[in-house]
Amino acid sequence: MSGKRKFGGPLIYLLGSLIILVLFRSRTMANTMSQKQVKKLIFEKLKSGGLIDQNPRNWVDISAHETGGWRSPVYRQNNNLFGMRHPSRRSTLSSGSSLGHARFDSLEDSIADLLLYFKGLNWKQLNFATSDDLVEYMKSKAYFEADLGLYKTAVRNWLKQI
Repeated sequence: MSGKRKFGGPLIYLLGSLIILVLFRSRTMANTMSQKQVKKLIFEKLKSGGLIDQNPRNWVDISAHETGGWRSPVYRQNNNLFGMRHPSRRSTLSSGSSLGHARFDSLEDSIADLLLYFKGLNWKQLNFATSDDLVEYMKSKAYFEADLGLYKTAVRNWLKQI
């Protein structure tokens, strides 16, 4: 042996793992926003897209419920603000499916996809005074599978928390 150390094996593995960790962390950090920032983003994008009703807070409560207060893996890893599934029969901005839900390249794409979903239902303007009214409409359009009463209660609970 010449006394020179080979560069390889465990050191290469460690370096590769570190790079993967940094890349994964960067993506997670890109979705780490304060509740205030998330609410503002939802308000702005839904308003500019024409999907704002009497109480825009309703949409924030739906998003908070669907994402566990913007802490769920589906939100953090998939940039999915509304618990949307990857559709098979409509236009979408989803780049695929992960964790059983649609995966988006950005939070803005998630909001734009919600707009596509409702525009596909030929909505003119959604005007719901309460989150219960909005939830009932969403259930009538098969947006979620959960029990209507349980979903309403869960959304109302987010109204109190955020």
